[in-house]
Amino acid sequence: MSKSALPAAVGGGDSLEVEVADAAAVQLIHKAVNDLFGKDELRPRIWSAAFREVLKPLIRLVPLARVGASPGFSGAHVFVCYLMDPDRNLRPSRALVVKVGDAKKIKKEYDNALELGISGDAHFATPIIDIMQCDSGDLAVLIAPFSSQKGWGDAGDHTLQVVDLWSIIDGTANRRLAHWAKQNKDHAPPPLDLCSNLKKAYTARDDLTKHIKPPRKSLDIVDLYCGYQRGLIPFKEGDGEKNEDAVAFFGTGEYIDAYSKRWVNPVHVAELLIDHLPNVTVSLGKVHGDLHPHNIVLNQLGEVSLIDFGWARADDHLIKDFVLMEANLRFMTLSPYVPEAELLALAEHLSPDDKAPTLANANANEHYEAIAFLWDKAKQTASVEEWDFEYLLPLFMVSYGLFKYLDTARNQTSAILTLLCLSKRIKPLLLSLISKGAS
Repeated sequence: MSKSALPAAVGGGDSLEVEVADAAAVQLIHKAVNDLFGKDELRPRIWSAAFREVLKPLIRLVPLARVGASPGFSGAHVFVCYLMDPDRNLRPSRALVVKVGDAKKIKKEYDNALELGISGDAHFATPIIDIMQCDSGDLAVLIAPFSSQKGWGDAGDHTLQVVDLWSIIDGTANRRLAHWAKQNKDHAPPPLDLCSNLKKAYTARDDLTKHIKPPRKSLDIVDLYCGYQRGLIPFKEGDGEKNEDAVAFFGTGEYIDAYSKRWVNPVHVAELLIDHLPNVTVSLGKVHGDLHPHNIVLNQLGEVSLIDFGWARADDHLIKDFVLMEANLRFMTLSPYVPEAELLALAEHLSPDDKAPTLANANANEHYEAIAFLWDKAKQTASVEEWDFEYLLPLFMVSYGLFKYLDTARNQTSAILTLLCLSKRIKPLLLSLISKGAS
């Protein structure tokens, strides 16, 4: 990846260095933003103060926390963009989310967002212009409005404060906001916390389903979660190369000895799932499909937007929007300093009916409270009738898939214990299904 100087103004001005894929991405972003500003029907929506007044706006890009040196697992780069008056007389435009990456994936995300039928909703950063591709055709850009319906500071203030839920969890957001307040000689804002902002995000997500009772259907649960396995299990012929991360770590035996106990091997449970492909009755509806802490973004006013619709579907298992977030909370974002005994207590707590764990560690307790909220919300949204089949089987498959990224998890021990405890809980379920099928 090269560092390219991104001109801050169309036709001149200072430059702003940002990490992008290459010079083609820089040119494509400029072309797309200018095309958007040139559309008479869209210009008032994104920058009403500048309607017919600014001929060559400054373009500012601010990388989201997950961008910069790392483009994320999808390979796309995500920025927050806003337009400014070169003379600094007008307030900046409303914020836009700009995503640049592989043309096929960008096109898929655009189509998925349209399929959901939520264009224009204040809480969903869905595309507002057609796909724009570079001349070679291998790179494309999407532009979507951020949730804010308000301005971004007074005239002359060109600071844009945007954070995602991940940066709230790891403390980066609060450090950034405190630094911003100090630099601007302003009062530090109240600390941002995980649970209240997670609740905001899922309140926004409610707009997908509109509290309508979802239809239920018996489907192959393994096939439903095929993509979330991330190549760890070869579900179908030609599905791609099998990733051996879990096999290399756990081995192929029926049991594994770890943490002074004998456990059911997660690889063995995965093989049972593949061999018997159980059908489970699930609730269907609109899903974001990739709801994790990096895809929940807040502005300086505390308003939430959900971004990245590459996995969105109009008719899919509603629980997908909960189990991916839970897996992230259980090990991708959990502090590495939680004692092992508390990690085990959290990993063993797998349903609302289980006894609540005793957690002295503040970070672990905050994550537990967030998980408890997810469970309540999932039961309401998806009308869950059989928790272990409808929720824990998907949680196992999603957690198993995320094992591919074990080295990026903040708490790797928790990732391992989560899979081990899920395997112990799930194996009897699968054996009962197999027994019923045989009879």
